[in-house]
Amino acid sequence: MGRWFSLSRTTLSHGLIVFALLVTAALLVRHQILYTNMLQEKAVSLDYYIDGGTLKPFAYRVLIPQTLRAIDAVTPPSMVPVLDRWAQRIAKRGSLRGDIPQAGQNIIRSGPENRYPRAIFWLAVLQFVCLIGYALVGSSLYASLFPGTRWRLLSAPFLLVLLLPIVADGFGHIYDFSVLFLFACLLRAMASERHILYLLIFTVSCFNKETTIFVSLAYAAVFFGRLPISRYAFMLAAQVAIFMVIYFSLRASFADNPGVDMAVWVGHQLGYYLRRPPVFYLEAAVVAFVLSFRWNEKPEFLRRAMVMVLPHLILTIYAAMPGELRNSYESIPLLSMLVLRNAEFISKQWWTRSA
Repeated sequence: MGRWFSLSRTTLSHGLIVFALLVTAALLVRHQILYTNMLQEKAVSLDYYIDGGTLKPFAYRVLIPQTLRAIDAVTPPSMVPVLDRWAQRIAKRGSLRGDIPQAGQNIIRSGPENRYPRAIFWLAVLQFVCLIGYALVGSSLYASLFPGTRWRLLSAPFLLVLLLPIVADGFGHIYDFSVLFLFACLLRAMASERHILYLLIFTVSCFNKETTIFVSLAYAAVFFGRLPISRYAFMLAAQVAIFMVIYFSLRASFADNPGVDMAVWVGHQLGYYLRRPPVFYLEAAVVAFVLSFRWNEKPEFLRRAMVMVLPHLILTIYAAMPGELRNSYESIPLLSMLVLRNAEFISKQWWTRSA
């Protein structure tokens, strides 16, 4: 009887964790689709992405648009009107942001002409899959970095919960969640020293976003002094070569698109942060404390890989729109490992003292 009760309790707890994971992922996708600017700006609409006419540098981020295009090409014609109706039914629940020119409409569309309404449905599916993949790969990464953890299962939904404030900020792009998934996969491949797999994922990720090159800095730091010099040099050279070939090929392909390769926002950034209230800096100090708490006890892998965060932060200040929390997605998989470990430690101390 006792064993049956123990099994039932374990099954129930696992079921609740899976339920929390699925619900959190669904909520994130719902908010990203309906309540951010992702599908509300004409120049970066799904129609323009899929047809290849979106602004630079967004045009270079082809993985999700081309995946949507491939899905649309193989969708049976009989399913197209059904999927269009589903997508439009979902989209009518959206609420447009007041600072977007299309405000006043009450429907999310794939673009000005609404050429691919069904793409909204497939985009939601892809984003859901990316979030679940990110949570599972991130959970595996956490368990590999902290073998004695008791949060192996709990870490998966926890990773998604950490994204709620970012998505609630109201800004998004169609490739955001694939950034999370692919960067987590790159870190996991590094942690398990699966170098060929790492290069394959790196190649795919370069088609998703050019900031993939930041992971090369983490790779260089993690394996410095740990690989034979010839292999170390080959791996770094391979990453640079892959990135250069893909990036400049995409630049050539979309050379006639409107926009610029990199917008400069540093002046706006400085003004934005100078206008922040004192509570903003207090919150930033709390975040910095949480991330650095018991720093010396963190695995060497994490401490070395953190080298990628600094150039990412510099690029964010220089070339990202002020106030968009989503600009941190490249660093989130790495930073979340620190938050998870510190949360587990604090909860363990609290339960020990309460017992």
